[in-house]
Amino acid sequence: MEIWVDRIIPFDLALHSSDGYGELLITQDETEMTARLLRGIEESGKKVKVRKVTLDRFVKENAVKRVDFIKIDAEGAEREIIKGAKETIKKFKPRMAIAAYHLPDDKKVIPELVLSIRDDYKYKLVNKGEEKDLFFF
Repeated sequence: MEIWVDRIIPFDLALHSSDGYGELLITQDETEMTARLLRGIEESGKKVKVRKVTLDRFVKENAVKRVDFIKIDAEGAEREIIKGAKETIKKFKPRMAIAAYHLPDDKKVIPELVLSIRDDYKYKLVNKGEEKDLFFF
């Protein structure tokens, strides 16, 4: 399999449902490192100010010609990212893999949200031990 490292461009920003700035909390325990946008919850860890942008704005500002695949595993911010990607999802109907285990009702709410944007998606829930992902196609 060929890897196109020269085609990967990192951006210093967080996808979200609105543009602006927020605090990203970075924590580390013995088993994992977690980074997520703070939602008014006091937690310990390193806080970093980050630019938030919608996927729709990112696609427009960077003149992205097509979007084939979206992967979201954002520690509970999956819904906010989807809300900020409505036009991209409508226009391109990308295949998507979305984590559905961070919030208790993810398995119900995420499909409802995606189908409210485009009702022609089919989807499947895949269990990987404690992690569950929704695949939209």
